Amino acid sequence: MILGQCLLSTCLGDANLRFGIVATQIEPSGVAVMPDGRRAYVANAVSGTVSVIDLDVTTGTVTPPTTQIAVGTEPASLVLTPNGSRLYVANARSNTVSVIDTSTNAVVATRPVGLEPRGLAITHDGDADDTDEKLYVTSFLASPIAGRDPGRDDAGEGHVTVISTATNNVIGTAIVQPMTSTGFNANGDALARVAPGALFTFPTGAYPNQLNNVAIRGGFAYLPNTGASPNGPVRFDVNTQALLSVLDISSDTDAGVTLNLNQAVAAQASPSRLFPTQPWAMAFRNGSDLGYVVSAASNVVLKIAVDPTSGAATVLADPSDPTRVFEIPVGRNPRGIVVNWNDSRAYVMNYVSRDVTVLDLTAAREQVLATLPSETLPTPGTAADLVHAGRELYNTSVGVFDAAISGRMSASGWSSCASCHPSGLSDQVVWIF
Repeated sequence: MILGQCLLSTCLGDANLRFGIVATQIEPSGVAVMPDGRRAYVANAVSGTVSVIDLDVTTGTVTPPTTQIAVGTEPASLVLTPNGSRLYVANARSNTVSVIDTSTNAVVATRPVGLEPRGLAITHDGDADDTDEKLYVTSFLASPIAGRDPGRDDAGEGHVTVISTATNNVIGTAIVQPMTSTGFNANGDALARVAPGALFTFPTGAYPNQLNNVAIRGGFAYLPNTGASPNGPVRFDVNTQALLSVLDISSDTDAGVTLNLNQAVAAQASPSRLFPTQPWAMAFRNGSDLGYVVSAASNVVLKIAVDPTSGAATVLADPSDPTRVFEIPVGRNPRGIVVNWNDSRAYVMNYVSRDVTVLDLTAAREQVLATLPSETLPTPGTAADLVHAGRELYNTSVGVFDAAISGRMSASGWSSCASCHPSGLSDQVVWIF
């Protein structure tokens, strides 16, 4: 696991340098830092453990983990309660959440949740009591809606398990509804047996899928996801969509203001437009209703403003060119983002380029301040380098490699292989070709 200076609660300057690599166990997949910055917890997907790392915020000293907490199968993410008394771990393959008491680093409860739990977010009412909050746990893949043909554009719904921190028990499941219309039309309807024609007059819907992350701002929870429109005919803009779904956490119901991020880009001129394929993660500023959505396949971060009353989100335009969506280029295959305590920096984890992009949020137009290598890339020309190139080829929508391989992988960066096969697996969508 890489540790950078500004991951600590007391930042040791602004050098943006890697000062250490800490050995955890196999395949670290998520990290959470205690509110006082003195301890970090790391989920290890293959080992099925959580590593405990002690930090010295005054000197930057890091103590290699001596404690490994056994949790469920393939822990994917973790989150701390606002005051740090409990740690919750999403176990993606055992379909459970482990609850850890941070005073003893012992598992005190294990709760069954929905299928393949991934994203975790917890409310924060601002007091010193951690037992009056709610935990939201996303199921990565959509669930079928009973009685609907599995090839329909509204065949599935997202499930988010809600847990009370008072009892650590499940208190409900919030349903993320499909969109009736994505704003993009098809020129036929496979299920209705209407062959493709000359006119694009058939509205397409989409249902939420690949809910990898959830972020809370005010009274709403925001879920970036890849929406599925399985009903044919197949065309680049009527198969997958870049969605931002919204839950009202006062009632734990869909707020009815799902945003199709692709619509904001559609008005721009082609070929220079770039769609935000595979919205994978999101983070908000602490002091305003502004957030950032990471596009895993298109290697950009979008800036979002949300309405605190309705929950509705808007994609913001580029301050230097109001006709264009503001897209901040980062590393290759970005999969995570965090904003620091005073809203001056954001850090983006780039999976394929093996680095961390540091964004300056104080500028009038947010910009890249530094790039921190987190691990050495394979030596060019080696077998490991070819495997690494294949990994990028699979995950990218834009195809930026090296002198030998470059160019768009799909129309305006609309989709990647991973759009329909995340991590090389099935998205459980019945596609009608």
